[in-house]
Parts: sequence; C-alpha cells; structure tokens
Amino acid sequence: MSKMNSFKRKDIVRFVKKQLSPSRFNHTLRVEETALDIANHYHYPANAVSVAALLHDVCKEIKKNEMFHLATSYLQRMNIEMEIESGGPAIWHGLAAAELAVTMFGIHQPEILSAIAFHTTGWYEMSPLSQIIFMADYIEPGRQFKKITKARKLTYTDLDEATIFQMKQSIRHLAKNEQRIFIESVKIYNHWVAKL
Repeated sequence: MSKMNSFKRKDIVRFVKKQLSPSRFNHTLRVEETALDIANHYHYPANAVSVAALLHDVCKEIKKNEMFHLATSYLQRMNIEMEIESGGPAIWHGLAAAELAVTMFGIHQPEILSAIAFHTTGWYEMSPLSQIIFMADYIEPGRQFKKITKARKLTYTDLDEATIFQMKQSIRHLAKNEQRIFIESVKIYNHWVAKL
C-alpha cells in the first residue's frame, strides 16, 4: 500500500473534489484553511492537519450502504466496539472516511485516522489534531449559528473548553429540534465533563 507521504496535497484534493458536490468541496477547503490557522496558533505541524481536514468529509455523499460498510470496516480495523446503526450517515461518514484514508491513501497514523473518524462526535480521548479538526469543522467561515463567536473565541483560547462547548451545543441543538441523539455522543460528553 502507498504511504501517506507518497501523495501530495494536490492528489488528495483532486480525489476529494471528484467525490463531493461543489458546496461540500468548498466547505472542505474552508475546514482545511481554518484547521491550519488553529494549528499555527497552537504550533502544531501542518501536514497531518491538512490531510485530516481534506479527507474528513470525503464519504459524506456516497451511498448509505457503502458508507455503513466502510464505517463498520474501520471500527473492526481499530477494534472499537460501538453500535452505530442508529447513528445514520451523520455518524457513519467520518468513520467511512477514515477507512478510505487507509485503503485509498495508505494512511495508518492513528492520530490522523481518529481525527477523521470522530470529527462529528468527538471521542473519549482526543489528540490536539482531533480537537483541531473537530473545531475547524464547527467554526469554519461558512458556519453561522447563535454562539459561533463564542465557539471561535474558545477555539483560540482553550481547545478542551472549546471541545466541550461544541459537544454540549450539538446535543442541545438536537434535543431542541426533537432529533435523535446518538447515544455514544452523550457518553463522550459525560466523559469530558467528568474531566473538568
């Protein structure tokens, strides 16, 4: 299998562009730009950030059955036991993208894969890279919601506080709109709150 460094950014961009609608692709580029800015603020290496950001939504628009298959393959690969069937595509696409990162680009760095896989829910233990991608996806310039200014400020002040803030706001948003809440998201949030 190919190694990550045998692929240049333009190769990943070209592939991702073919997989996504123009609006989703533009979102991806904004996430990359935002993630790189956050990474620069925290003196975090740019290469891994760029790769994770570019691939985070690559499976967002594939067929649901293919997405689910890739997602479950990733969980098996990483020996993670998690019931995802009820989560739907909103949960599956990140896990699927992480699996594709392995099979298509030969990326095996756990830190990069985890950042891609859990960019929507967060995870129990998150590296700075995971937190950067998690927050960049949330606060990129195309996003507009009531507390975005606070989210952006927290991101550049304290990544842990920003991470918990996003988890809380996401759960609150789903509850307010009477939408199903993925149970693992609640467990992850509880884990983070317990660390305070």
